Amino acid sequence: MMMLRKLTIQERKTGRTLIGNLDLTVNKGDKLAIIGEEGNGKSTLLQVMRGKEFVPDYIEVSGEVSSQASVMGYLKQQVNENDSVRVMDLFQEVDWNETLLKAMKEFGIDNLYSEQLFNTLSGGEKVRYQLLAMLAVEPDLILLDEPTNDIDIEAIEWLERFVKDTMIPVIYVSHDEVFIQKTATAILHVELAGRKDIPLHTLDKEGYESYRKRRQERIEKEEHQIKSQNRDMAEREAALRQVWQKAEHQHQHVNRADPRLQKKVANLKNQRTRLEKEKSSIKGFTAYEKESYFSFSYAEPIIAGKKLATINVPILKNDSGVLSSGIELKILTGQKIVITGKNGCGKSTLLKEIYNQLPKAKIGYMPQNYQEVLPMDQSASEFLVRTGEAEEKTAIYTMLGNVNFTREEMLAPMSGLSGGQQAKILLLSMIHSQAEVLVLDEPTRNLSPITNPQLYQELSEFKGTIVSVSHDRKYIESLGGTCYLLTDEGLKIRD
Repeated sequence: MMMLRKLTIQERKTGRTLIGNLDLTVNKGDKLAIIGEEGNGKSTLLQVMRGKEFVPDYIEVSGEVSSQASVMGYLKQQVNENDSVRVMDLFQEVDWNETLLKAMKEFGIDNLYSEQLFNTLSGGEKVRYQLLAMLAVEPDLILLDEPTNDIDIEAIEWLERFVKDTMIPVIYVSHDEVFIQKTATAILHVELAGRKDIPLHTLDKEGYESYRKRRQERIEKEEHQIKSQNRDMAEREAALRQVWQKAEHQHQHVNRADPRLQKKVANLKNQRTRLEKEKSSIKGFTAYEKESYFSFSYAEPIIAGKKLATINVPILKNDSGVLSSGIELKILTGQKIVITGKNGCGKSTLLKEIYNQLPKAKIGYMPQNYQEVLPMDQSASEFLVRTGEAEEKTAIYTMLGNVNFTREEMLAPMSGLSGGQQAKILLLSMIHSQAEVLVLDEPTRNLSPITNPQLYQELSEFKGTIVSVSHDRKYIESLGGTCYLLTDEGLKIRD
């Protein structure tokens, strides 16, 4: 259904290669998951697969892309809809096929021709309608960019069943480990190693869990070899240094003209040159992308279980009307809370209300829309600065480096960064300000499945308080704590 040959994707401005010489064949029934860190070109690769007319102007593409698909379905990661776009505008053509009708029933949607403005829908409702619009044209190849973002657990489970059961080939970018584990028949891991200037890709058809395990084993084996080689190199250098010092002493104080000594000195120089070459090759031996690293260990142990706040929301409403009522939530120090619920039930609205009612001392807030708190015209380094002291700036550059930012990305306006990179900046701002209360709306939604496990662990071990909204099943399981379900009758503890 699709074939890539020697595909190379480069940034025009920087000349940086994101993907180099990729060969890929996608057949009927294949479910290919594309994974990798933020900013590595995953979404761009999907655009290249769609066709030349969809490739961004700042991207240079070479190689061959061919497809036998007559109709290609595409779900974009972020929808920049016009204010006048209505739901019905997504359904100019509708093939009332069995798959579409079944999806409508399971989504609880019985009308595709609503005049409701698309931008008034919740994030999850937008994704549902986009999925239906894709199914309405009956595609023979499907491309999905972060399809589980913003949809509730029930919709995610429907999507898992659909992707798993359909014979239509599906190529998707996702951060959701459970979704990948349940659906992918092949993994394409795109990486930027070194200083994000060494493009790598690995195509694996053994399944996600198997790939992660074997990748980690390879990395550990290579690191062990490097340490062993470095020890051996240090011993050889020390031995050569002793012999060299002795020969140098003889050369200066005994007899410079002795041909045997001159031959010995020349031989030692050759040995030193060979060692330097071997040493330089060891430094570049391991080529893989380091996962991002976050540390919330700054928080001091606290007396858990003390009352932090009691949140009261008699009526929860937004522009669409009343969403829920009679909400009362008692939050204790050290507590980990996750709020779930169906799309459009008001979870993000409630989280914002919780944030507004919490004591503002040492609190970090990640909304679903990062632009609410991130000044997009500033760079990451400018945003994170508190004191402006040289020591602080060094610490900021180190933190950004630990989450795989290049120097250019540290200094670029945040408007040009990916959603995942913006999420990382928000998390780092909480770490840098040493926030004791974290209010997080879908904190893992834009991050790589390579990075998320480390973040899960850090947040589960965080000594402070976390109140979050999430549909990430791994996150909910790892965080522990109390899980609530938001309904039109208030909050209920979820089993």
